[in-house]
Amino acid sequence: MTGVTAIGGGVHGEEHIPGIIPTATVPRVRPSSLAVNFLAHSALAFDDPSLLVGQFAGDFVRGRDLSGFPPRVATGIRLHRSIDAFTDAHPALRVARRGFEPTLRRHAGIVVDVVFDHLLARHWPAPAGRDLPGHARWVDESLAVHRTVLPPALARFATFVRGERLLEGNVEPRSIGRTLERLSRRSPRMAPLALAATRGTPLVSSLSEPFAAFWPELVRMADTRYAELLLLESPEASSGRSGAER
Repeated sequence: MTGVTAIGGGVHGEEHIPGIIPTATVPRVRPSSLAVNFLAHSALAFDDPSLLVGQFAGDFVRGRDLSGFPPRVATGIRLHRSIDAFTDAHPALRVARRGFEPTLRRHAGIVVDVVFDHLLARHWPAPAGRDLPGHARWVDESLAVHRTVLPPALARFATFVRGERLLEGNVEPRSIGRTLERLSRRSPRMAPLALAATRGTPLVSSLSEPFAAFWPELVRMADTRYAELLLLESPEASSGRSGAER
């Protein structure tokens, strides 16, 4: 893809560790941007399969030039980046991250991300009228239809998402511990996440209020940003401009 770097390695370049998710299936992302993960990004795809693909691809693509992607997929990548930036800066999440004990504070964004996915699944907003299992099927189908435009690492990750029922599995409280335990084995520096893995119930209690404050504001921001990006998609707005980030 011209001008686009498709990320194919593991998280932060780490090697595969037997017994956990192969890192080749996992996006390389900034630890600070992990408060909203794939379930939330998919819930903010506005019932558009191409936009959903872009929302997923956002963690697998680097660079400003997205001209190698179909226009609506590129819009989804830009929306993903806006969501991540909004999440990083949100006051409720900054306060929540500061509340972690020193041992876990470095990884607080990851813990918040995992717990928020669970809370979103528990309080599922049913976008386009789909319940959580129906939404997960829609995501699987959308990724499959667009398989030819997926970065290779995302194509592998999509297979993992479908096989492990990753999205709908977030509704189970034990998913928090399983996910954090798995992440803790990725590298020695992520080992403290094993401590958080044993604290699922207290974490849900302490993060429920920040989630309740954050989610409606994120939805409003995504609505506004999506409308702006649709204008940039129009031929009039795009005339004379390259495929560079707009």
